[in-house]
Amino acid sequence: MDRISHEARIQSALADLDKQDPPNYSKAARDYGLSRSAISYRYRGLTTSRKEATSIYRQQLTLEQEQALISQINKLSARSIAPTSRIVRNLTEEIIDSIIGKNWTADFVKHYKDVLQSRYLRNIDNLHVKADSIQHFQYFYDLLTAAVEKYDIKPRNTYNWDEKGFLIGIRRSIKRIMIYSSYDQGKATKAQQDGSREFITLLASICTDGTALPPILIYQGASGDLQDSWVKDVEMDFIYHFGASANG
Repeated sequence: MDRISHEARIQSALADLDKQDPPNYSKAARDYGLSRSAISYRYRGLTTSRKEATSIYRQQLTLEQEQALISQINKLSARSIAPTSRIVRNLTEEIIDSIIGKNWTADFVKHYKDVLQSRYLRNIDNLHVKADSIQHFQYFYDLLTAAVEKYDIKPRNTYNWDEKGFLIGIRRSIKRIMIYSSYDQGKATKAQQDGSREFITLLASICTDGTALPPILIYQGASGDLQDSWVKDVEMDFIYHFGASANG
């Protein structure tokens, strides 16, 4: 029995089980020197041979198709929209016109670990991406410096008033698939989202001298009225301002 390969014994056992109704896994395991669980799993299609598993993976995409998929991931990464694992699965299924397993993308990234990587990226509104450039920053601070010098504006009279919108139901970071070079070159450090979800807005104003106005939190509410549940966990030892608007 030892001279017969393990896979050959499994194939012989499977052939015998095909003739049985119901199949007797315990007897087949004893007859061919196999474990009952191994022969049971193989007969029910829960496992495959190593050769079959490798073949299944390789048959999903040709080498040319794999390179085309990597190229598409690179293009998306360069546009700050590195795809999620689900998107890579969708692209692959479109290429082969077939359904692949949920772990296929992870295996694909691991197979091309010298080229691909997966990282958690922070979401950023696509409008912010368009404005997030050195040219815009330089133009803004040139105008600011000119105004401060022209009107002799003192630090105590200089405030920064800013808002931060929190998208309800959107995680701050999502795992994305990208090319190594895209991340290293700063092309895929954040992930765009369309900013069309429901907002809660925080307004803050801080003076150059270090003083600050109490923060304002604006909830979304068509009636403009606040709900008790929105502020039930707020500590009253601090000063806040709350409001509601149709858009949040």
